[in-house]
Amino acid sequence: MRKLICAAVLMAIVALPALAKTHQIPRQAPVASIVVPDEWKVIETATGVEISIGDDEAYLVVEATKATDMARQLNESALGFLQRAGVTIDPATKKQRQTKFNNLEFLDLSWNGKDRNGDVVVHLAFLAVSAKGGLLFTYLATPAADKKYDPATTQMVKSVKKVGK
Repeated sequence: MRKLICAAVLMAIVALPALAKTHQIPRQAPVASIVVPDEWKVIETATGVEISIGDDEAYLVVEATKATDMARQLNESALGFLQRAGVTIDPATKKQRQTKFNNLEFLDLSWNGKDRNGDVVVHLAFLAVSAKGGLLFTYLATPAADKKYDPATTQMVKSVKKVGK
């Protein structure tokens, strides 16, 4: 009987999905949701979430934006953050990728760069949630952290679901 109970408990643990929490973006009047694994630190902001792991080895900001505010928000939020973090981007390393997942259009721009601590990988991306707007992603990581956490960050981005109409 004891072996049967132990086996049942073990099977239940193995069957559990990785622990994660769904966050609404933004919390007030959400346009989308994202699933973040529990081991990642999440700070909710007025416009979205800041997600990081380790000693800020990998840092992802996801913000709701209106199509009419995209340029302003890109300059103030994403590029402003990179500038404050002391990041310089190497324009020669620019890569652009456009894809579709969860029936939503996704545009990703990436570069290699440097910050105060050394080499970094930078992504600026936009996910169209509706004709009126979407989500702006700002990602910064060391090359080692980018490689290590790429499956998790990719899964987070692919977990985004449109909320409402």
